[in-house]
Amino acid sequence: DDLAFVVAEYRLAEAAASPERIKADGTMPTILTVRAVPAVTQPGALPTVTVDLSPIGGESDAGMVDDGTGGDQVAGDGIYTIQTTVDPETRNGLKDLIITSRDSRLRVVRVYLPLGVLPTEDVYLYQDDVEAGWKLWLFIAESNPNSTDYVHSGSYAHAITLQTMARVDYMVEDPDGFPTFGYATLEFWLNPGEASIEELKIVAMGLGVSKVLPLVEELGLSFEPETWQQVSIPVEALELTDASLERIRFTGDVQGTFYIDDMRFVPEEVEITAVEEVTGATAVPLGYALSQNYPNPFNPQTVIRYDLPQAGAVRLSVYNVLGQMVRTLVDGHRCSGTYSVIWDGRDGTRREVASGVYLYRLEVKGQHVQTRRMVLLR
Repeated sequence: DDLAFVVAEYRLAEAAASPERIKADGTMPTILTVRAVPAVTQPGALPTVTVDLSPIGGESDAGMVDDGTGGDQVAGDGIYTIQTTVDPETRNGLKDLIITSRDSRLRVVRVYLPLGVLPTEDVYLYQDDVEAGWKLWLFIAESNPNSTDYVHSGSYAHAITLQTMARVDYMVEDPDGFPTFGYATLEFWLNPGEASIEELKIVAMGLGVSKVLPLVEELGLSFEPETWQQVSIPVEALELTDASLERIRFTGDVQGTFYIDDMRFVPEEVEITAVEEVTGATAVPLGYALSQNYPNPFNPQTVIRYDLPQAGAVRLSVYNVLGQMVRTLVDGHRCSGTYSVIWDGRDGTRREVASGVYLYRLEVKGQHVQTRRMVLLR
């Protein structure tokens, strides 16, 4: 009855990333965390916890820490962390990161942590011509990608003449297709010219997926003759969540020639929170300090560093020169140590703020208050 078979001295739980969706730009940070929970009464030595960051261009066996550094808040609480970014060469998509715990007997426990890698910039299908990576395919239709009859921006627009059953496709040249993960909208400008448009349809085609979107019937668009109108289609409406895009098709009930310009996929916005990192956990600062942000002036983000000689309730906020609150970056209990916080130049509603002078204010309840200036240049 007193015989027990121990599978592992530790198990892993509560794996998370903050933020869970991150741009592949090599600068936007995320903190990965996992809790190591003792599975036996006397677990012995602490586990070694690592994470495979190779899916996002990092080390395959990167060490996670529980010593109050690298984004960890409290040393020895069983929560292991690592702060990382995504290599700019990483393709957008959902990446499964594997976190591994090895206990004192070298037994292994693993958990999977999904991290959404977002694209960093717009991808154009058409801009003065069909862009690299895409090609046109025509069926009973006429097409002139270098028309000067009506132009929204640049030198040319794409003139399309549809007949009964006619269609024009933008096809992806990559055999793996175009990954739509992380893009928010498909946008383009449309001008009916002198054509009569009863209905114009967008057909998104992927691996075994085909979604038809009538622009008039479903999106409620109306087309004024010889007038440019922006069309914005949510990518989720294309229903390509689990498939790569192969082609975008234009078809419909059209008499005459219409024009499109500046067609592109626009990435979704990601909330780059004030990612906070503890540095120098072994050295307790001698006093309270709020350092000058760097870089300064800055665009698009800056780092604010502050020192706490003892634990306390901390609030770090950004104000405009009128004294109005712009954003709260830190609000809660913090242990003693040196902290770094990133501000991305956005307010509390995630909108970019204008160029100008801003104040950042450190308040430690009942202990310390300090304010400094910084300059944002768009």
